[in-house]
Amino acid sequence: MIFIRKKKAPLELIDMDILEKGHYAKELLNNPLLKDIFKIIEQDTINTWRSSPALAREDRESLWKLLKMLDKIRGTLQGFINDALYEKELKKNKTEKGEYTNG
Repeated sequence: MIFIRKKKAPLELIDMDILEKGHYAKELLNNPLLKDIFKIIEQDTINTWRSSPALAREDRESLWKLLKMLDKIRGTLQGFINDALYEKELKKNKTEKGEYTNG
């Protein structure tokens, strides 16, 4: 099953087609160094929360926002991958029906 991002970014910042973005997003999500970085940040954030007996509400929110931002980064990258998979499937279907041309 292919999932497509619900909301597209209002501003395309990089002049790349959908398939290129999907390719690079997949490389990033599969990059061992980036995976380690995400794990380290998540673990440090969780450990900070657990080891602090009484964090102020603002501190707890900051930690929560950091974890949510990591999820947002992963989700955005996965969205690019899903968009590329969907685009490939559309092109494949059009090619099979004789509707797709290279232009």
